[in-house]
Amino acid sequence: MDPGGTQITMREAMVSSSELPGSNLGLVLIAVSQVCYSCMNLVVVLLDEREGKNAPGKGPGGEPAMGALQIVAAECFVIWLACTALMLYARTEHIIMGPPGVRGVLLARGICGWLSTLLLYVSLEMLPIAEMTSISFLAPLVTGVLAAITIGEPFTLREKIAGVSSLFGVTLIARPAFLFGRGEESDVPSAPGDTPPIDGIPELPLPDVGGLDEHSLGVIIALVAVLFIAGAWVSLRAIGHRASTYHSIAYFSGVSWVASLLTMAALREPLVVPQSPLSIFLLSGIGLFSLCAQVFQTLGLQREKAGRAAVMSYLQILFATFFQVVLLGTPLEALSILGSVLILANGAWVASAKANDDDAVAVH
Repeated sequence: MDPGGTQITMREAMVSSSELPGSNLGLVLIAVSQVCYSCMNLVVVLLDEREGKNAPGKGPGGEPAMGALQIVAAECFVIWLACTALMLYARTEHIIMGPPGVRGVLLARGICGWLSTLLLYVSLEMLPIAEMTSISFLAPLVTGVLAAITIGEPFTLREKIAGVSSLFGVTLIARPAFLFGRGEESDVPSAPGDTPPIDGIPELPLPDVGGLDEHSLGVIIALVAVLFIAGAWVSLRAIGHRASTYHSIAYFSGVSWVASLLTMAALREPLVVPQSPLSIFLLSGIGLFSLCAQVFQTLGLQREKAGRAAVMSYLQILFATFFQVVLLGTPLEALSILGSVLILANGAWVASAKANDDDAVAVH
């Protein structure tokens, strides 16, 4: 119950974009979106075990494997259809193009989301997944700074400290080889963004940059992906209430499934039709969890400034670690426990802050 006596329910969150002072509803919605992203990651792992390049009977000498681009295309097509249907049902205006005056920002959100996904896949060809994950989790800090510079949102001292501390927690969980050595590297199937990195990545043509080895180039590409992740989040904040939740999601999913299919055609990657009902069910589940994640993330960013919301995205790796231990049987290391506690504690610390805290100092 809020101070004014109005009960805050999830239904109110889904149908109203009004601010509820002191409720931290935006942070709750962001946290729920991270649960959905982690569930999506889990389903991707299960689908990859059945249809990916390392699945029985797939890959060289066997049937064509389902690649990452096809999964992204199928996932985003499901999301686009669902958003379009919901807007038709609600008789929303400007379903395809979006409201006038905000179409450019909507397009920027879609392009940033797609490019961040593509560049993360490219970086995975050159970096271990733990290193790519650690780099990609710079995104919450970059988001706070970018939001302060571009749309004037304050990035408080509390959010800076929590962001750096949470990034340290991510590093303890991922344990990248360049810090911990090859024997300590952890497999972390999670990263902030719109779609999950997976093992079945396509062999994309890589740029030839003189003087840079493959690892250094992979780090640079991952850092550029971080900028696009931050750009997608800041674009959502800039859109705000000028477009509906489903306009924002439809733009991202529409750009992504079209771009994915065009990239597949350019690379001559085959389109694999799942043969088993379970594979079809898992592919549909990816789209469903991704849709829910996108809805809750967009609703949360309509209510919460980018810096605070971005810090909560660190919870995704916490949920992913939980699923790995409980459902996939991955042993939990002591450093992973410490990292998880750090992330959870910092998320709670940020959520406990008031909007007008005295530590609200903007980044210049």
